[in-house]
Amino acid sequence: MRATAFPTVLVLLVTLGCSAPTTQEHDRASPGTSKPELAGYWVSDPFTSQLGEATNALCLEKDGTFRMRFISQGPNLEATGKFRTEGKAVILDTTNGSSTTLYLEGTELVARNNRGDGYRLRRASATCR
Repeated sequence: MRATAFPTVLVLLVTLGCSAPTTQEHDRASPGTSKPELAGYWVSDPFTSQLGEATNALCLEKDGTFRMRFISQGPNLEATGKFRTEGKAVILDTTNGSSTTLYLEGTELVARNNRGDGYRLRRASATCR
C-alpha cells in the first residue's frame, strides 16, 4: 500500500485518529492485547512522500508510552504520548491531545483513513531503538 497521503506524522496522527473504521473486523469487544505483548520497535515499508522517501517508525514501551517518528530525506517529525488497547485496537494518545487508532491484524499494526489508504507496521525488534 502506498502512503503518499501522509506527508507528516502530525497530519497522519490527526487524520487517522478522526477517521478510523469501526467494522466487525476491528471489533473493540474482542479480547485485547496487553501492553507488554505489543512492546517493541515497529516500522513501515519505505514509501514516497512529499519530502522524498520516508518510513514511519513506532516505539511502544511496556509502560504504555510511545514515540512515533516520520523519518524522511527532509525533516524528521516526532510525536509522543501514551497508548492503550481496546480489543484489537491500539489507540495512540499524543501529548498534544490528538489520537490515532491502529489495529492489530495478525502480526502487523494497520492504520487506514476513510478512503482505505494507509500503511502497515511490522515489529522489527522487541526493544525500542
